[in-house]
Amino acid sequence: YCSACIALSPLVGRIIGRYEIVQPIGRGTIGAVYKAEQLSMGRLVALKVIHDEFTADAEAIGRFLRDARAAGQLSHPNLIRIYDMNNADGFYFISMEYAQGGDAAALVERVGPLPVRQVIEIAVAACGALSYASAAGVVHGGLKPSNLLFTRDGILKVGDLGLARSLDVAGLGTLTSAGTAVRSLFYLAPEQIADASAADTRSDVYALAVTCYHLLTREFPYQVASITELARALRDRKATPVTVHRHDCPADLDAVLARALDPDPAPRHPTAAAVPNARK
Repeated sequence: YCSACIALSPLVGRIIGRYEIVQPIGRGTIGAVYKAEQLSMGRLVALKVIHDEFTADAEAIGRFLRDARAAGQLSHPNLIRIYDMNNADGFYFISMEYAQGGDAAALVERVGPLPVRQVIEIAVAACGALSYASAAGVVHGGLKPSNLLFTRDGILKVGDLGLARSLDVAGLGTLTSAGTAVRSLFYLAPEQIADASAADTRSDVYALAVTCYHLLTREFPYQVASITELARALRDRKATPVTVHRHDCPADLDAVLARALDPDPAPRHPTAAAVPNARK
């Protein structure tokens, strides 16, 4: 391993459990993600190493890992597979399918707003995964562009299913963690910000709508600079229509997103399965 890679992350080249860290991929609310080799299988995986601040409470992290294992029982063509969850060598980690095509957040940062048709295709695939998970009783609770990933062949894979929400419900508080950015809260439904345990499939519909909005515009539905301003905007005004930023956005799509972005969960599409065929 080159010295630059090791300087970027001291874990590069280390073996944690049965995994050898190859290179860092990214860093999120829950943990740092690395490309790693699962030595027993000789395959590449994405290894999410949980941040230390979330592992101090043994009982809470135990509940989190149990919930994550439940999500790991699910299998769908548009879901990232979870292979293993464990702790070894002083680290808690989650091993999962490695998507070599990057994620939607990096894509929109690199190329700018995506074509309408591409965003619709992403949304339809995500709805299939979210609908499947909901039928199994699992809410994602943290959907955003960075956990919409692509395989080398361009197949969409939804990652981090239920992980952030599970931490919040377990009392480990990603919603109130130090350094949580306003832009991260944009993707959370208002009812979820108020109470993590209140999130349901309609909360995922809201998060998917914000995600699509950002992929289409590189903007957010509310132009605010603080959590206080966001709370006020959610209470006092409607989201800015997508068509303000994208004149080529079909009226039907704008209407579908507007309904999904309602701060009140009751008027939203009742399930992710209902979104692809919605017209208003």
